[in-house]
Amino acid sequence: MDYFTDLTYYEYKAYYSKYDNNWSLRDEFIKYCKADCISLYQIIVKFNAQIFDLYKMNVNKYPTLFLVAFVLFKTHYLKNNFIPMISGQTAQNIRLSYTRDSTDMYIPINSGKEELYIKYAI
Repeated sequence: MDYFTDLTYYEYKAYYSKYDNNWSLRDEFIKYCKADCISLYQIIVKFNAQIFDLYKMNVNKYPTLFLVAFVLFKTHYLKNNFIPMISGQTAQNIRLSYTRDSTDMYIPINSGKEELYIKYAI
């Protein structure tokens, strides 16, 4: 069932005013975003602590989770700095089925004003 499809401003006002005159969609979104940021921060702190306890590695030195996993693999599990390669039809089948995710990194830049700008990092 779809809710709030093609809702006009007056229909929106009528909807929320019958429940609570102080209710605001904007305020609800702000509360949600704050809670989302806080929970993500708590997850990152816990993840960092667990990786440090297990491997004595600071994940804040690495910009992506892929790089954290690669460094952990290379330093703790790779024997003799050798990665075996698969070739032939098996390798072709694996490559055909592989799709990689795009990972972008953005650097927040404060211009000294109220606005916050984002610089795309390559």
